[in-house]
Amino acid sequence: MITKECLQVPRTPASLARFVKTRVRIIKAAPVQLAKARLRNGPYKVFREEIIPLSQFCPHRFPSDDVRVRPVIGTQAYDAEVFDFAGRRRAVIELVSPIDGPLEKKIASAMNDKGRFIYDCSSQQEEIEAFIRAIERLKQAAKKKALRDYRVRDGAAILVIAMNHPPPHDTLRSVCGMHWAAFVTWLATVPFQCDEVYVLMSWVGTVIRIK
Repeated sequence: MITKECLQVPRTPASLARFVKTRVRIIKAAPVQLAKARLRNGPYKVFREEIIPLSQFCPHRFPSDDVRVRPVIGTQAYDAEVFDFAGRRRAVIELVSPIDGPLEKKIASAMNDKGRFIYDCSSQQEEIEAFIRAIERLKQAAKKKALRDYRVRDGAAILVIAMNHPPPHDTLRSVCGMHWAAFVTWLATVPFQCDEVYVLMSWVGTVIRIK
């Protein structure tokens, strides 16, 4: 269903987005594979944490669709390389998508066992606090990324910070929006050692350029 080899095939941004949408549709129709995907087992961890964000970000960054994106799975300093059609490297992309591990496991187990998960926030204040904790995870991840020099000789070094927390309820968007705006302002002050920095709101596919 999903292999490391198929995830690393070079694709244009539009083709990558189509690939992900097709795979998600197939996975949702296969209960065994869906259960593995929810638990992030095997290559599904890379698929969810790297390939899906790439499929959301790359069409935004390369709208002309005149490049090929090659995900790179391993311990190198970046998660994808971007080449033009002549084979010249135009960019490298590093993704960071911090998650609440215990909560994600709880959600996956509930969905696999019962087919549903009820988010355990009994009050609006608890939902706001959960959103703030998600922002704090992003901050900690950003601070770690700022310690490393991602710049390369051939091509732009791009850092994408993905927000995976669900969007707040409509009645809380004003309050949570203030916290989010403060985070984006803070992020602009971080001395990242790369050429471009973006924030990706994974749930809605919104991309904000920071640097």
